[in-house]
Amino acid sequence: MRARVIGLGQRAAGDDGVGLAVVEAYARVAPRDVEVVTANDGIALLPLFATRAAVVIVDAVLAPSFGDVLVLDADAVAPAAAASLSSHGLGVRESLALARVLDPEGTTARVWVVAIPIPRPTRGGEGLGPEATEAVSSALSALTNLVGSFPDA
Repeated sequence: MRARVIGLGQRAAGDDGVGLAVVEAYARVAPRDVEVVTANDGIALLPLFATRAAVVIVDAVLAPSFGDVLVLDADAVAPAAAASLSSHGLGVRESLALARVLDPEGTTARVWVVAIPIPRPTRGGEGLGPEATEAVSSALSALTNLVGSFPDA
């Protein structure tokens, strides 16, 4: 396996489900050596870090407004920034740190985040707003380019 791509988010929280929408679109075009899965929150990431493959997490991040999709090395995100980015109790950085403590030999060393800025959700219910829907294509492009840069398994 070359990579594990994880869509992170909550469908019932409006735009917070944008990472899931991106990963669903990616699953239709993903190479065979890329595993595509979803998770609802940071704690669900723990077993998904148990791989030798690269891991890419696609997630909404809180920002004052919609903006450009960011591709980040998970280790490069400052702890304070990671806490403020997460909308899931336990953030990506904290989940990765915990996985590395619990299983240092089995946890991947290569983790990226495709971050899709969204404002704080103000509505519940399934379905993305127009800005989040529009962001899906640019996030899909960023994800495809990132995974395409990884060496074959």
